[in-house]
Amino acid sequence: MVRLQHFLFALGLFSTAVFAAPHFADENLIESSSDHYPFQVGIYVNGGYNTYWSDADAQKFNGFVARFGGSLLWPFMDRFSFNPQILVAYRYASHETDIGSGFGSYSETFSGFDLELPLLVRADIASGFFCEAGLLAALNVTDNYKNTYEDYETGDTDHSTGELSVSFGAGYKIMKKMEVNARLDLGLTRVYDTEDPDMNPRTYMISLGATYWVM
Repeated sequence: MVRLQHFLFALGLFSTAVFAAPHFADENLIESSSDHYPFQVGIYVNGGYNTYWSDADAQKFNGFVARFGGSLLWPFMDRFSFNPQILVAYRYASHETDIGSGFGSYSETFSGFDLELPLLVRADIASGFFCEAGLLAALNVTDNYKNTYEDYETGDTDHSTGELSVSFGAGYKIMKKMEVNARLDLGLTRVYDTEDPDMNPRTYMISLGATYWVM
């Protein structure tokens, strides 16, 4: 429920920023990508916090995500650009629970490589600031699941071959060819199967990134 509120807050923030920009921004300060080239091609790196969110109470996973790939920025109207990316991502998340009463501990670990395709729409605000929103499609290339009870592996689970998320972000152009951004990714589809039908584990990632525009 808390992360659903984060999603609605991010959606409202993005919408407010986009529609308020024409009223509060000096047009002389707005630097739109369309003023330079028909499109831009860049290198994108990203890293941050990775966990899962669910409709029911679930174990708290903690981990990280690291991404690397290419980014394309294609303006299609004043202040708005299409920003697709193709990224190789490594995701890791784990949790450990102390069962108590002398029964030891229980842990689960997920890790693996994904091929990610963020499809974003970007809105230039003012003085180098921008917002972005869109969809993130991910294809699971390799995955490793480890379920351990007192150092004994106890089983396996089925990781989804693909997933879909929504993405929201904001950033700032710090120099002519370099910009930084923060991004929130909220999963819409199940990441892995569980025995509990009420659980629906989905991606939840908060990350920071940087883009260097080659052209």
